[in-house]
Amino acid sequence: MKLICSFLALSISVSAFCQLNPKTKWGNVNQTEFDYTEVPFEKDAAAVILYESGELTIAAVDNENKRYRRIKILKEEGKAYANQEIVYYDFFSFDEIKNIKAQSINLVDGKIVKTAVKNSEIYTTKTGEYQRTIRFAIPNVKVGTIIEVEFSAVGVNNFAIEPWQFQHEIPTLYSTFEINVQAPVDYTPICLGEKIVKYAKENQRKREYLNVWTVEDLASIDKIQFAYNKTDAAEKIIFQRKGYRNVNFDYVNEVSSWFDLRNTIIESNSKKINLTAVNKISLNISPGLDEQDQLDKVLNYFRENFKWNGSYRVQSIRTFAEIEKEKKGNSADLNLLLNHLLKKKNIQSELVLVSQRDNGRVKVISPFANQFNNFVNLVKMKDGRTFFIDAAYLPTKDYDFMPLDNFNQYGLILDTGADRFIVMNPPMSEYHSVQNYSLKDGKFIYIRNDKRNGYFKKNLYELSNEWGKYNDQTQSLDLFLKDVKTDFKESDESNFEMERMISESSELADNSFYQIENPLKPVISQFKLYETDRERPLEFNFPFYYKTDLILEIPDGYRVEIPEAYKSQIQTNSKELMYFQNAEVENGKLKMHFEFLLGQSVFDKNYSEIKSFFDKIIQDSNKSLLLKKL
Repeated sequence: MKLICSFLALSISVSAFCQLNPKTKWGNVNQTEFDYTEVPFEKDAAAVILYESGELTIAAVDNENKRYRRIKILKEEGKAYANQEIVYYDFFSFDEIKNIKAQSINLVDGKIVKTAVKNSEIYTTKTGEYQRTIRFAIPNVKVGTIIEVEFSAVGVNNFAIEPWQFQHEIPTLYSTFEINVQAPVDYTPICLGEKIVKYAKENQRKREYLNVWTVEDLASIDKIQFAYNKTDAAEKIIFQRKGYRNVNFDYVNEVSSWFDLRNTIIESNSKKINLTAVNKISLNISPGLDEQDQLDKVLNYFRENFKWNGSYRVQSIRTFAEIEKEKKGNSADLNLLLNHLLKKKNIQSELVLVSQRDNGRVKVISPFANQFNNFVNLVKMKDGRTFFIDAAYLPTKDYDFMPLDNFNQYGLILDTGADRFIVMNPPMSEYHSVQNYSLKDGKFIYIRNDKRNGYFKKNLYELSNEWGKYNDQTQSLDLFLKDVKTDFKESDESNFEMERMISESSELADNSFYQIENPLKPVISQFKLYETDRERPLEFNFPFYYKTDLILEIPDGYRVEIPEAYKSQIQTNSKELMYFQNAEVENGKLKMHFEFLLGQSVFDKNYSEIKSFFDKIIQDSNKSLLLKKL
């Protein structure tokens, strides 16, 4: 009977396992938990959270979140979870961690053995100006061990509640969070993530919806594909303070509108604006021959005279006169000054609040002031062109290719008009390549000419985050090539850079065949989508367009075999995703042509169509040709 029960627990679903012990208590471990050895939906997991809970109580002047977590060690590398850390903020002793207890639980010769952490083995160190870290090691941990950790996070600040995150660095089978508000304070719960949103919709008519949330069977954060910020994309619930009762028991509404939020930022930054300083600086910038030339002159002057101090802010802390004197400032200082210099030179520019990718996506559903961490300039030219420009980083020539971290789908126009969110898509980057294989003295001469702009350019490497994964074009013909000679130059044509690579093969061996692969295969393979369904947007690094040609002189005594149905032409209905490949033999030469367009960086709908597109082009790009001996 024991074998049958274990088989069902693993085969039917992990949810069935959870229901065997849904009211987990300290030290109460059952046989099914000891028998659990593999996560069905993440078989490579080294450890798994069997159960975790948070019980938050909001009292009149303080709050307490009692946290409990039970972890099962599944593989050797999972033993690292014996080392636990609790990080918290100690701003004027507003917060503290109390009642820590932890233990390991093992099954030894049919008996349960528990080994607790001693209080003397728990250490607290200061790890930041207002940050402390508690560390301890749980003893007697091995593969098969179950770990338990429990503590209370206590704080006196009820203005902001720390979010509860259901999804972690290892898979989670069961996570539940409960809030009990005893104080005259009103909070609005905001669910973020596919499973917790689904749970909220299914349970919204139940009374407990507003104070209890439970999610099951969550993969580790690392399994989240194509998300700028995996922690931000994780399943979680956040709380916005909506209002409270004052001493007279009158209700005070605290929910700010986007209008109020923007006005607060505008008013704060207006204190740093000094038009006299703007006029003085602008005298150093000569008039332009036209609007584009004037923009170039302003940005060249700014790049040469002002430096970013490394701090991203939405709060300017220096006046324009101070920036002019010190020649440096934070991102808010510089962007605010640039905005007024552009306007002084009759170039239309608006400030845009952004939340950078490493800070998390803007939650447009609710006006949280602290979700923004930078603002940039939106420049609008009279010919209809628009640029997003970050004064903190101004590359030579390519100033319209600002750091990709600023492109996080949405930005909020910072003016006093109506609420205006703007979709921010990085500009298109192009990569054109021609590979030419010609015969000379029994050797192949390989000449490759590459032409690239935008985030593919060498001088913009540091802006493009994961640039390397999109730049992996390979040589197509399976040959051993000797040393490569490279020539490099810049071109004024649409800011393209040119690179020419020349190499020579060894003497042509008497091989029966050579394989010819799609040079874009390594690039295309990066876009394999594993999720069957997906509600969250697909976030790609930047839009691009590849165009690659291969010309191969066919040696005497050889012929080229082209697979059936090699030609492929596929696109989505929106035409934002397009792919083309073809191969033909003409006048003793093999000619291959490839094009790949990803027209935008974020796709928030039509997942099944997009997945089908990538599945198809991955399949097509895996088709190879043969240069075969007659």
